[in-house]
Amino acid sequence: MKLSKKSNLIVLLTVILVALVLMFIGRNAKNKPFEGPVRRVTTPVAGFFSGIGVWADDKFSFLTEIGNLKKQNRELFEENSKIKSRLAKLDGVEKENTELRKQIDLAPKEKYILISSLVIGKDLRNQEETIHLNRGRKDGIKTQMAVIVDEGILVGRVSKVFETSCDVELLINRNSKINAEIIRTETKGIARGQFGTSIVLDMIPQTVKIEHGDSVVTSGIGGLLPRGLLIGYAQDASPTPDQLFQKTSLILPFQLDELRMVWVVEGKK
Repeated sequence: MKLSKKSNLIVLLTVILVALVLMFIGRNAKNKPFEGPVRRVTTPVAGFFSGIGVWADDKFSFLTEIGNLKKQNRELFEENSKIKSRLAKLDGVEKENTELRKQIDLAPKEKYILISSLVIGKDLRNQEETIHLNRGRKDGIKTQMAVIVDEGILVGRVSKVFETSCDVELLINRNSKINAEIIRTETKGIARGQFGTSIVLDMIPQTVKIEHGDSVVTSGIGGLLPRGLLIGYAQDASPTPDQLFQKTSLILPFQLDELRMVWVVEGKK
């Protein structure tokens, strides 16, 4: 089988060589006695190789077109991805602007002197729940100032102040303790952070009936925070271990992961 293939290759090469010799002789002979036979032999051979050249050229052109189409498709895909990314960013910016406009409209500017601030960072790990704002000492920020959203929802208190920024200790921080009050009964208690995830209203006398959904606000005792800032809503109450008081978990009226713009309360008007 291998010998047969080799023999066929030798015959083909011999035919090609003879054809080339005959073409050379035919072109250079003065009397051209072999012109007729030469043409009869060389014409089919020339046609064969010409056909191969045309076929190869077509195939090359086809492959080139495929390569160009692939390149164009890749470029279109990349451009489409860039457009989608830009549209997504624009959509995100529009939503953020809408939220900021909402915050500005809801801010209780008629009650308090407020300093607007953007949240530039968050640290919600290791029960040290804080957020970082882009306002600081040069803007009039001081420690213990209340930080609110919407129409007066307390988020936390300023814990550290730097020249151009500050840290805010969130209500859910385990070190956070706020003098609080149940509006319906005017009962005083302590709202403190628990496990870095929730707030508990503690030190409520056993004689007070706590109803599910009772609004809990800052009491103003101590003078550090204005009275009436919303802390949360009461859930079902349970007695403390010593049976002297009762406590209830509070439902937060805001979402931590949605904090974008807040207000630092500089004081009352």
